[in-house]
Amino acid sequence: MFAYKFRDRLLQMLLSVVIPTMNERDAISDVITTTRKALDGYSYEIIVVDKSSDDTATIAAQSGAKVIHQTHRGGVGAAFRDGFSHARGKIIVTLDGDGSYDPTDIPRVVEPILSGMADFVNGNRLTEGREKGSITTLNLIGNRALTWIGNICFRSDVEDSQSGMKATRRDLLERMSLFEAGFPTISELIGEAVRARGRIIEVPITYSVRKGSTKLSPGIDGVRIFLATVLLMRDYNPLLLFGGLGLFLVFMGALNSVPVVAEFLARGTFQLIGRAFLTSVLIIAGFSSILVGLILDSTNFSIRRLEARILGLGAPGQPLGSVEHHVVEPLESIGDRLHVAVPTSISDEVGLDDLERTWRISVRRAVTQMLRDANYSATSPGILRGASGVQYDFDIVASRDHETWVLDISGEEVSPDDSSVPSLFAKILDARPSKATLLAIPGISPQTRKLAEMYNIQVVVGNSTAQLCDAIRLAVKGFPREPA
Repeated sequence: MFAYKFRDRLLQMLLSVVIPTMNERDAISDVITTTRKALDGYSYEIIVVDKSSDDTATIAAQSGAKVIHQTHRGGVGAAFRDGFSHARGKIIVTLDGDGSYDPTDIPRVVEPILSGMADFVNGNRLTEGREKGSITTLNLIGNRALTWIGNICFRSDVEDSQSGMKATRRDLLERMSLFEAGFPTISELIGEAVRARGRIIEVPITYSVRKGSTKLSPGIDGVRIFLATVLLMRDYNPLLLFGGLGLFLVFMGALNSVPVVAEFLARGTFQLIGRAFLTSVLIIAGFSSILVGLILDSTNFSIRRLEARILGLGAPGQPLGSVEHHVVEPLESIGDRLHVAVPTSISDEVGLDDLERTWRISVRRAVTQMLRDANYSATSPGILRGASGVQYDFDIVASRDHETWVLDISGEEVSPDDSSVPSLFAKILDARPSKATLLAIPGISPQTRKLAEMYNIQVVVGNSTAQLCDAIRLAVKGFPREPA
């Protein structure tokens, strides 16, 4: 019974690839086939959200994707919301169905999330990997302008905000409020990731000429995206929008007043009544706009603070999903995670130490079995003799093709202040395996990661056993893919 429960946990989906389509019959089959090959070794699902009048949905289903018909009115933004609602993965990846994005870039996009470095990854098309003619000059200028406006609006720092290939952790996505129905949702995703205090990283990707006709009209959709960006600025940075508009109006009013002031200084009076009236209107409107910006910015700050408290985002800069060392998880919730019966009373002779021990053993068994399936000779627990002659106990020792791994599992976020960290590193250095890995759930501190890099110790982080095993698969070549 225990083994079956762990098998169910291991089969939890890691990746959900959401592909919105509208008459993409020329490209969708190749996109799905290439995606399946690129994700060989991952647990994944491919979701096609279709709004086509041709046979795109049929081809997608025959190629192995899960097809759902778009229910919300609108464009790509509505399709994303439909896809997100059906996705089961811990990491959500967005991808276009026109063949312009290379699915083989997906592992590169999700790697910063799997390694614990990011919560949101944006694919940057504006690199050397961009195929000639894939982006027109007009679209490139518009992209640069919208990215610049978005970076100012959202206080972000990306180079290609309009990229359709992005990856985000599910828990971050659940903190987002997405309302845009069309192309502006691409910008909205970044803005919401910043609002939810996600760690954002941008990685280079390749970009090719799309197959079939484009659905994006540079003129009409460019204006729509610009107007939507202005509305997003109203919501995210009202002081910048209204304050900037106010300063512009005050400047125009001051400029318009020059002849009036000059006439008054020369004659002691003025006859340019219309110009004086326009100057007054511009300056009053400018200061009113600045005042509105200040009020909205103050209100926006208070709402964000309240929202952060409700969502439990904590202090700025705190990694999402981190666990404070002084927080003790209730016995009932630990029992649910371990699939073991927990007594209703703490006095029933089951304590946190017993549950933590059971959990540690279960993780060790799951990882060991996964390594054995990958043709490793894995023992759990394992023993290695160090160069000093001392024998060391490790959670797992695995070997294959003259390659030796030692793995040690941390059951809580590892801090460099933890005395077990330097002692673990000392054991590994003495044992001198060809590869050493520290497994951590849910994460490690940046200082510990730097220390591991200094000693050439690999770190694999996961928020669950399933995610931990999926992350290990990245370093295990030849491991068979789990059924999607």
